[in-house]
Amino acid sequence: NAWIIYRSANHAIVKNANPGLSNNEISSLISRMWCDESAAVRKHYSQLAELAKLQHQRDYP
Repeated sequence: NAWIIYRSANHAIVKNANPGLSNNEISSLISRMWCDESAAVRKHYSQLAELAKLQHQRDYP
């Protein structure tokens, strides 16, 4: 789903910027970032999620 792809894309960036945070804290921070994102950014990640879904359906019919 779009959130998972967004989280994966931002995890290393947030972790490097905040080396003392746990994975739970990183996820919470990324969740707040996701809520603040524009509709265009959310749409971009939704499109990536749809492409990943289609690829998965092709790979595993």
